[in-house]
Amino acid sequence: SWPHVSMRLAEGPPNALTAGSGFKISIAVQLQGLVPDDLCVEAQLGSITPTGEFTVIEEHPLRATESVHDQETTFSAMLTPSAAGLVALRIRAFPSHLHLPHRFEMGRMLWL
Repeated sequence: SWPHVSMRLAEGPPNALTAGSGFKISIAVQLQGLVPDDLCVEAQLGSITPTGEFTVIEEHPLRATESVHDQETTFSAMLTPSAAGLVALRIRAFPSHLHLPHRFEMGRMLWL
């Protein structure tokens, strides 16, 4: 279950992107007994400050699009950054359930 969940980049952003164009992001997630609805996978686009801090500009949910085999599911989205210039990307996953009072209630977060 959750402590054994892992992620890897299956299809990532290009090295360069022109303003107004988009790209597909795909993350392969080893679910370790969970089902895709048990977690939320998000892409965060932002900027890096001179001190190395990540500042979020926008967040995009990724949706489960295919199961590669029993335990790995690919989460994907088409992203078109709203900001021009140098944009940083990070991916996070966290437990998700309809009855949680807050989406970060479980206190678990996995970063890629």
